[in-house]
Amino acid sequence: MDGKNAIKAQANLKQVNPLQVRRIALDLATTVVAQEHLREIKQALDKIETIVSKLITMKLNEYHGQARSSFNYLDRVYVFLKTDTVDSKITHQLENNYKTDIDTVYALLKHIDGPLKKLYDLKKRALVFKEATKIKEMKDVIGEFQEYEELVYMFLLSLQGEIHAMRLLGDPEETIEQATKQVNAISQEFEAKRQSFHQGLQSFEQEFKVRFALASRERKQIQLIASEHAAVKDRSAARTINLDFKAEVEPRKLFLVSDGDDVKVVANR
Repeated sequence: MDGKNAIKAQANLKQVNPLQVRRIALDLATTVVAQEHLREIKQALDKIETIVSKLITMKLNEYHGQARSSFNYLDRVYVFLKTDTVDSKITHQLENNYKTDIDTVYALLKHIDGPLKKLYDLKKRALVFKEATKIKEMKDVIGEFQEYEELVYMFLLSLQGEIHAMRLLGDPEETIEQATKQVNAISQEFEAKRQSFHQGLQSFEQEFKVRFALASRERKQIQLIASEHAAVKDRSAARTINLDFKAEVEPRKLFLVSDGDDVKVVANR
């Protein structure tokens, strides 16, 4: 009908199978429901990711607390050694700390594989240039790696101190050598993974330089990546680990001191 209520055109209606109408309506309803389910699933996944992130943070805080506790106990042990007031409880607790720290550092070496794999996947992914997303992902990976790097570094220093203390407390040389060999192996594995991460960052930086023309925007992003890479190297350099650690203790020197008819033995520590 037109605006004057006159017939303007006539529609040709065809008979439609009711089953076809039902199928079309069902397909439409299914699509709508599926989209709603996808939205709900996405919201649920976001909540799960938030919870997992909180749990990871809690676990990392627990690791930090454990490392600080081990350092504090080492301070106490050295005080006891200076005052010659060491008893079996001190030795037993030190051995417990050593075992716990060894277990923890092995777990951390597995955790550090996570950011290594993420960096590899990030570099391997087809580089559609979305600078904000890609730079953020890279920074997140770097932050995760450095968190584990700091913890491994702290625990390795604690383990070396514990081995020193155990030797001062008179543990057999075979035990000290075994513990030293174990800690050096951990240090070497850690250093290999750290170098692998640095190489991955270097490769990531080169990928940007090769694939993109050096327009002003691209230059800015490449400089940002280079700056992040340099900061990671500097921070790692400040956490140098002795890969050939030895718990050496300077032997005491004994002197015979004569005072008239009296002869004394003096130990120089």
